[in-house]
Amino acid sequence: MEITMPEVQKLDTERANRGGTDTPGVDNARLQIVLGREAMTSLKEIAGRKGINVSEAVRRAVSLWEYTERAMDRGATLATIEDENGKTKIREVVLL
Repeated sequence: MEITMPEVQKLDTERANRGGTDTPGVDNARLQIVLGREAMTSLKEIAGRKGINVSEAVRRAVSLWEYTERAMDRGATLATIEDENGKTKIREVVLL
């Protein structure tokens, strides 16, 4: 199963329809978290590469996590597929 951005965006739309995102006129929740230096650096680097702010990066991470959990609840396996030296490598990702 491949996770595509349209599927993640669909989850964002569903969340908006339930009142859970930055939709105008919808109540939003503020969240304060403490991240270690390494996690914050990674978050900022990813956000910078995508041209988004850190809050949007966290929202996207939550959407991806939600999608992944739903898929795994249906029995799907999470994996990465990469080409290494002309060979396709499939690695299962195990979430604890």
